[in-house]
Amino acid sequence: MMMQTEENSPNNNLKRINIDPYEMLIRKLERMSWNGLSDPEFHLDKSAVIMWFSQFREYSDEVVKSAMIEGILNNQFHNISYILNLVQSNDFRAMPSMDVYKLLYKFVSSVPKAIEEWIDDSDLAMSQNVLALLSQSHKVNF
Repeated sequence: MMMQTEENSPNNNLKRINIDPYEMLIRKLERMSWNGLSDPEFHLDKSAVIMWFSQFREYSDEVVKSAMIEGILNNQFHNISYILNLVQSNDFRAMPSMDVYKLLYKFVSSVPKAIEEWIDDSDLAMSQNVLALLSQSHKVNF
């Protein structure tokens, strides 16, 4: 799958970049593995990861990496400042903020089970709750 950066993007990276979300997640999960013996590739369903990643196929590499790595794996989606910065990125500038919140909520709520196992349940639930409140999706369970 190929993601493109816009030519008028403020990013320094103006050429096309190939992102393999599966490889990106494998590398991150390997770094997160506490014992180094776990094989993340054994546990991940590549098709589920690609389907999950495809929700962001229209957006820049920067946004995709931020949502997947910072937002999901580093638990930033329960940080309002992080969400507001992401929503204000060039990729989402033309979208109403409510639509962006709904997109992010859907993304966080559809994390593949194998990846979900690597994330603290309370952190993932908090991220889902914050995005549910912002998107008015009404799935908040406090």
